[in-house]
Amino acid sequence: TRLSVVTGVQTCALPIYGLWQFQIDHKEEGESHTWYRTGLPSSQEVEVPHIWQRSRELMQYTGTAWYEKDFEVKALSEDRRLFLVFGAVDFHARVWVNGIEVGEHEGGFTPFEFDITDKVRTGANRITVRVYDPQDNAEIPIGKQGSWYTRVSGIWQDVYLETRPRIYIRQVYVFPDVDRSTAGIRISLSEEAEALALECVVTEHGNAQDLVVTAAAEAEGSLQRVELALPKARLWSPEDPHLYDLIVKLKDQRTGGIVDEYQTYFGMRKIAFQDGQLLLNGEPLFVRGALDQAYYPDTVYTAPSDEWIQREIRLAKEMGFNLLRKHIKIEIPRYLYWADRMGMLIWAEPPNTVKWSAQSRRRFRSELLGMIERDFNRPSIIIWSLYNEEWGLEWDLANDREKQQYVQDLYDEVKRIDPTRLICDNS
Repeated sequence: TRLSVVTGVQTCALPIYGLWQFQIDHKEEGESHTWYRTGLPSSQEVEVPHIWQRSRELMQYTGTAWYEKDFEVKALSEDRRLFLVFGAVDFHARVWVNGIEVGEHEGGFTPFEFDITDKVRTGANRITVRVYDPQDNAEIPIGKQGSWYTRVSGIWQDVYLETRPRIYIRQVYVFPDVDRSTAGIRISLSEEAEALALECVVTEHGNAQDLVVTAAAEAEGSLQRVELALPKARLWSPEDPHLYDLIVKLKDQRTGGIVDEYQTYFGMRKIAFQDGQLLLNGEPLFVRGALDQAYYPDTVYTAPSDEWIQREIRLAKEMGFNLLRKHIKIEIPRYLYWADRMGMLIWAEPPNTVKWSAQSRRRFRSELLGMIERDFNRPSIIIWSLYNEEWGLEWDLANDREKQQYVQDLYDEVKRIDPTRLICDNS
């Protein structure tokens, strides 16, 4: 997850948890009646993150529903921007702030954000979100929603506000190189940088005082690369899941002041396949894996608590498993964090569509690439899947050259994006 900590700003990332107003819109009248301006006429309180199918009376409901939440904004300085960030909304979201539309997004598993600086005012403000999840979901990445298990609709992951400078660190990717004892850092900025410098600081995970290495570089353009030498790196493995924290600082070269900070973590590990043998950090890796549907008894798509996640991983390891294949579902970030911490290997897999069409392929690719972008730095993930069997390929891959070429091209694209992991084209 992106953690931006800016010097001198008390609140940078402000979660918008707790009670929201919620109302179903089975007549599809909310937009024509301008609920985004007037408010929801007969709403109830729900706790966000929220999956409306958790309610027995809405378990079979598909269609449109609305969310609304009041929030406070302190005065922003002229050089700061305010972003509204959603962890995931299933399936289509249209968002208003103070009655003004700020944007829309489709795709139920990956994060998205809007710059709402010009839409907010100091003091009281209101977010309104229209969520649409259609009954016919054959061209939507869904995994086992609706066919095998419960449908999932709503704002089902975190929502938060984040202040950023005009030029900020958009994303940081870590490319561990165990053979060379280095970590390549790729940093993307929101726009071209001038008179700015970068500083990368690696510490032991959870202990900012235990410095491992630092490196500096001049920031030129919007994409930067820095290489860190880690000659005595402790390698990550299921037996020793050692993590490092990485803080990237964007600095003003003239004053030395910090413009933006971005914090992530990574593990030094290498996964490979040679001569019929999986290798982890150059040593033979024998996998005993389980297909993990990643549905939860009472909370559907979100694990009940961190303690629940830790217990499940611990029990799986006690049963002799060292890998979980998260089956046609992009798993929640908290679960993947504890897999990184506790040493459970993960085979990550995007949700499939049902139909083969230009629209379903576009939506599928968007979720696949969003998953890789969000979870790129997680050492527990050693395999990316493309397709589960031929779900979404309509079960004629062996005889359809167009589909064969499509899968091959998608494999090549993902391999270019991430050469550090194994990729399964269709299992």
